[in-house]
Amino acid sequence: LKQARDNGSTLSQSILAKVKHHRQAIDLQPPAEDGFLRFGMPIALQNAETGGCLATDLDDKAVVDGDERYACTTTRVAQPQLRAAWILLPVPSKEDAFIPAEHDPDVVHYGQRFVVQTADGLAPEPLFLCSANKTYSTLSRVTSNQDVFLSGDGGNKALWFAAHANAEYRPDMIGKPVKANSLTLFVHQGTNVPLASTTGARVSNDFGAEHEVCCQRYLKVQSKSGNAPETAANLWAPVTAPAE
Repeated sequence: LKQARDNGSTLSQSILAKVKHHRQAIDLQPPAEDGFLRFGMPIALQNAETGGCLATDLDDKAVVDGDERYACTTTRVAQPQLRAAWILLPVPSKEDAFIPAEHDPDVVHYGQRFVVQTADGLAPEPLFLCSANKTYSTLSRVTSNQDVFLSGDGGNKALWFAAHANAEYRPDMIGKPVKANSLTLFVHQGTNVPLASTTGARVSNDFGAEHEVCCQRYLKVQSKSGNAPETAANLWAPVTAPAE
């Protein structure tokens, strides 16, 4: 019994230390004067339906084909936290020819490929937001949709792009700058499926009750044309510090 109590105490201390590390406060940067979202600045990604920010738990992991994959959730936070802070980094490509030649290379543009990386200090090495085609063994745990996870092995599964929140304007907005703190879609490049989180998909972890993150297109109405509006589950705000 004593050994069991000691083991339980050690586990509790380990969890408390993990939670403290993950919840370290982090400073986000204010937007530039033009209000556009920029690469390389710490941001939060807040989901419009759950009100929670994209976050991770580095103890909640699985190994798939030799790749360590860390779970993602959305969680409500009172202040920016290390586990819920992200940095967008560009992935230059010849496919970016739609971006004006005179563009600011630090500004994020609709349709431009990028990776979503953990903030410095969370893990020993950077981890990247990833997704991959569904298989019987790689489904999101609650909704059985396309899984979303963090991995240190980036590659094609870590490529994303921003799409305008309004489906009717979306084609015309390709190549235009993305506004910080405004709703947008984050679409997985390899599967063309947007990032999502819903209030109905709850998960429990060491941080409490949170919501699953997956890739799935949630539409307000069904449309054969493919331009039906997505629900709030697909909308995310790249949140910065308040403007100075």
